[in-house]
Amino acid sequence: MTRVPQTNAELEKHLQEQLQFLRASADSYDAGYEAEAKRMAVVLRVLLHDGEGNSNSKSLLGLLGIKESTKFYDSAVFEGDALNAGASLVVLPGSSKDGKAIPFLDDSPPETVGYTPFDEYWNKPILTAGSRNFSREELVKFVADQDGGAHIDSALNEDYAKL
Repeated sequence: MTRVPQTNAELEKHLQEQLQFLRASADSYDAGYEAEAKRMAVVLRVLLHDGEGNSNSKSLLGLLGIKESTKFYDSAVFEGDALNAGASLVVLPGSSKDGKAIPFLDDSPPETVGYTPFDEYWNKPILTAGSRNFSREELVKFVADQDGGAHIDSALNEDYAKL
């Protein structure tokens, strides 16, 4: 099968569409539809995830040549090698009326936020559950690839299921 490369203009159009999808999903999530997080995971996977090995799957930001030169907003806090229980990312369960974690978003403590290179942003642990740390990449892939974002597996990763 012959494949026809997309132009930069076509890739830019895809980028604008993906960002619109992300904004619409964020609005829906903020309005109370929490399952919208699954669609956000799919958009993040499209924008950021490059397939492993010989995969033809390339991130849209990578195809545009901007992923490695872009700094990513990071509010995850670490103390030594251990994550500070996601304290800069969410108000932990028990802090809200229904026991759900609530994201801080723009209310993160200013000393905890900054811009980092993609690899650090994508691969460093941002959430601890029990003795397991999860990176953004892992969480996005679990949700998008196993838990109903773009695909549903008959069985979930055990650590993710516990989370």
